[in-house]
Amino acid sequence: MNKFKPLKTRFRATFGAGELASSLPHIERVDVEHETLTGVQITLEGEAKGHGVHLDREFCEAVAAQGNATGDVGLKVRYGHPSMCSDAIGTELARAKNFRVVDVERTVDGQQVKCAGVLADVYILKSAHAAPQGDIAKHVLAVAAEDPSQFGQSIVFTFADLVVKDKDGNRHSYKAECCDEDESKNKTDEQWEAQSADGKIYVVLGKLLGSDFTDTPAATDGIFSTGTLAEEAEQMLDEHPQILELLEKHPKSVMEFLARTGLDKKLESARVAGLQAAKDKEIATLKTEIAELSTAKETAASDLGKSREALDAANATVKQLTADAEKTAKELSDTKAAFDKATKELSDTKAALEKAESRYREQVGTALKPNGALAGLSGRALALAALSARNG
Repeated sequence: MNKFKPLKTRFRATFGAGELASSLPHIERVDVEHETLTGVQITLEGEAKGHGVHLDREFCEAVAAQGNATGDVGLKVRYGHPSMCSDAIGTELARAKNFRVVDVERTVDGQQVKCAGVLADVYILKSAHAAPQGDIAKHVLAVAAEDPSQFGQSIVFTFADLVVKDKDGNRHSYKAECCDEDESKNKTDEQWEAQSADGKIYVVLGKLLGSDFTDTPAATDGIFSTGTLAEEAEQMLDEHPQILELLEKHPKSVMEFLARTGLDKKLESARVAGLQAAKDKEIATLKTEIAELSTAKETAASDLGKSREALDAANATVKQLTADAEKTAKELSDTKAAFDKATKELSDTKAALEKAESRYREQVGTALKPNGALAGLSGRALALAALSARNG
């Protein structure tokens, strides 16, 4: 039997922060307000670790094309690696859109080489704030803003074929050359691999299923892990699909085996432990938020006390200014009354003067008549008599 049969149908190609080129940040820009991550590196040309195969530029271009084919909906992005042993519900974190292929430099075996990379923009889902394991949206945004180098991306996909490339760059299909129904026409694995000029086997993308945020290339523990037992079980089933086929065909026998060996209880204990860990994490997050709210409350109370002191001081100032204004208004009123009195006295004096002036003129006119007292006077004597009459 060929060593590539039965062929795996599902791959995970994981890239950690350490594999990213220094010239290209893993996340170009973090917008916490709008909850978006721009320029997230989805995958790189190179080895798909743990699978013995490589991804080439054609693979990266196919990833970008399928990613963009999702349109406005976007590609599913999850928090960590959910598996068959841990429910995927509640792990959906975001949607990836605007895929593009870029050229980057990375270090391979101590040397700088150019390779293709796929970038995309990630839009966090509102529902990720209320995930069963806590506010995963807030956590991812916080870590991305503080240290984006912690992130690695792990794409999940099915494959369509395996190929090797000869010295002229021609691609040789494993399915076409080794999987014909007429086995006499098939090449052996050794013959097929011998056509490779670089000794590498490349994957042809079948269907891009999603992309997961992880903290390490292995994705078996750490802040984004979903449980070692679940990861190991899924990896075993991924590597040996015939076991999964047996499970599907004879579920009762499998359950009897699990019960007989006690593995059913261990699996249930692992599941409960996983749920408890998630709950403990949620409780710890809530305690942290409560502590932050308590601190904010104390700060607000202190600010309120200072505001009240400032308000009291302002009220005292307003009171004093009001008293000063009332005093000034009274002084102004008194000054106006005095002014009005002086004006009246001046008016009365003017009226008296005018009356005296009129009487004087009448007396002078009478005195100057032919039979008047001043009729015989002239010159100095007349002037003196007139002055005396005015003053009298």
